[in-house]
Amino acid sequence: MSIGSVDRKNQFITYFQNANDIAKELRRSEIESRKFAKQVKKFFKKNDDEETCEFVWRFLRVYIRYKAEPPERQTGKTIPRFFVDKTGDCKHYSIASVGILNACGIPAWFSVVRQSETDKTRFHAYCSALIGNKVVIVDPCRTKFDSECYFVKKYNFSPIKK
Repeated sequence: MSIGSVDRKNQFITYFQNANDIAKELRRSEIESRKFAKQVKKFFKKNDDEETCEFVWRFLRVYIRYKAEPPERQTGKTIPRFFVDKTGDCKHYSIASVGILNACGIPAWFSVVRQSETDKTRFHAYCSALIGNKVVIVDPCRTKFDSECYFVKKYNFSPIKK
């Protein structure tokens, strides 16, 4: 698989971002990644939608190393940049998951959760997908496919249709 040229390193979000700042960057990075996601969907598309979701989850867990970014220095990455860097955090995993699954024809969206009542600057992002009538969690930060972390507040953001 050839990624081609990758022109941006990282897109800085803002210092001490909120959920809306994160949503804006997730959506922007996913939109910029759509052409690439369509090109690689043939690699990820499997016999059924759940198998495709699990394959995306497994691929990202195995081939991309998780590296947390400090709360004061959050970035967004397009899928090609993420694949070239081979490192990223939950935001980058969610951009890749949502972009690839939507390219495969599976409805997917961003889920951003706050895991603490007191710390309102730390968030976790992942992908949720709809298979039939069931919501499946695609979170490569988790050791088990289709498992959701603890949260006190959850925000769901759909990708912008263009």
